[in-house]
Amino acid sequence: MNDRGARLTPVDLVKSFLLSHAQSGEEKLNEAWRRMLAELTSVRGDADAPRKFLKSAFLARYATLHA
Repeated sequence: MNDRGARLTPVDLVKSFLLSHAQSGEEKLNEAWRRMLAELTSVRGDADAPRKFLKSAFLARYATLHA
C-alpha cells in the first residue's frame, strides 16, 4: 500500500523496484517515468496502456519459446 492507503498496481511495483536499484538521479528517473506513463495513456486513450506496455516489454525480453 502507498502512503494514502491505496493498493499498489503492478506498474507501481515495477517502478518501485527499478527506482530502488538506481544509484543516483531518482528524481529525474521518477519524472521520466511519469512522462512515459502519461504519454502511453494519452496516445493510446487507454488508462490500462502502461500495464499492457510493460507486460509486452517483459514478455518480449524474458519469455522463452518452446517449439
